[in-house]
Amino acid sequence: MRHHSPACARLVVAEIERLHPAHVLIEGPCDMNGRLDELDAGHRLPIAVYSYLSAPGVHRGSWSPLAEHSPEWQALRVGRRLGAQVAFIDLPAWHDAFAELSNRYADDADAQAERRAEAYTAAVARQLGVDSRDALWDHLFESFADPDVGPLADRLGAWFTGLRDETRVHRATLPARS
Repeated sequence: MRHHSPACARLVVAEIERLHPAHVLIEGPCDMNGRLDELDAGHRLPIAVYSYLSAPGVHRGSWSPLAEHSPEWQALRVGRRLGAQVAFIDLPAWHDAFAELSNRYADDADAQAERRAEAYTAAVARQLGVDSRDALWDHLFESFADPDVGPLADRLGAWFTGLRDETRVHRATLPARS
């Protein structure tokens, strides 16, 4: 799922409504779970949950933004409406598991995966004549107005497979839009 994507939010809602799961697990700090009711306190969106640690020599933080069009917010709303147990599942930024990580995104495997994803994105953008990552995302997914989210799910699946599969970088294929 892409954060702040109305298309992904529609897909999340459709899948939760279709599956009626007992549990809906959402990206966000798990120490907020005891306070999820506060998110229904009539706030005007967008809002964010900030998880942090500030101690001598140690400063870590992460934001979990929630907007009307974000998959996380929609999962929270529809999950609760359907009676599912809804929970945030990420460790909070203050957790000791992060103590030894100077930058969890800086390892070689992540850097290689990021380069592959950038190459794939650039190849698809060139193929479609689109000039930026956001414009490409809008072209492929946000402008997909079909109320049936099945084709959207297929397109997202093809996209995320392509991002992860280095052999697809040179082929840069996605299902054709009708």
